[in-house]
Amino acid sequence: MSNLGELLKEKINNGEKAFIPYIMIGEESLDRSYDDILFFEKAGATLIELGIPFSDPTSDGKVIQESGIKALKNGVNVEKVFELIKKVREVSDIPLVIMSYINPIFKYGLEEFFKTSKEVNLQGVILPDVPIEEKAFIEEYIDKYEIAYIPLYSPTTPKSRVKDLCLNGEGFLYVVTSLGVTGEKDIDKKALEEEFNLIRKEATLPLMAGFGISSKEDVKEIIKYADGVIVGTKVIKLLRENDYNTLEDLIKASKL
Repeated sequence: MSNLGELLKEKINNGEKAFIPYIMIGEESLDRSYDDILFFEKAGATLIELGIPFSDPTSDGKVIQESGIKALKNGVNVEKVFELIKKVREVSDIPLVIMSYINPIFKYGLEEFFKTSKEVNLQGVILPDVPIEEKAFIEEYIDKYEIAYIPLYSPTTPKSRVKDLCLNGEGFLYVVTSLGVTGEKDIDKKALEEEFNLIRKEATLPLMAGFGISSKEDVKEIIKYADGVIVGTKVIKLLRENDYNTLEDLIKASKL
């Protein structure tokens, strides 16, 4: 069993909220990604979601798709992502999770992927194209190498499914805040709060809100009822602009 859930629950029990930035590994360069990971750790991120580029993503919006294309052109693949994580682990123990799709992992080799994930102290994986009904072919490796399979809940997911998602997943429940792909959006925060209140009645995992969160105001409002936030598109835009001050402000907004 992965220790990701325990790490998060400990912080929650201490009254903390989670801030999880997403970065596409190698959009500019592997060296830049290394520096950005260490920046986020120093700035107070709870854990970091690392994107492995894939040519045909299903849940990524325009900005993250562009990032993936740039990373692929830079030659980034699963092996290079692991090499980067190994380098990070020489100086940092910040929790890391992979966000990708099953194709690159399958090509790399399922057991080799999860075995190496364990070796580099990776805490979990987010695979939008592997729902709980289809995870049987990776389950033995998840269990063997103690990597959290992080489930997703979308606005169209029946509430009756929450228990199954939590039973079949680990770490946290990734609550998608809006329909469609990733990207900056107007979020109906009142409706989202009502949704979280209903989900929490059934959930046994920490609840992290992602998709569309793009401002300090979004973060401050959503963490009132979520256990944390995941910010991707806005983070990528600010990294492109080298606007680290605004990134720090986003993280600070999650601190109560």
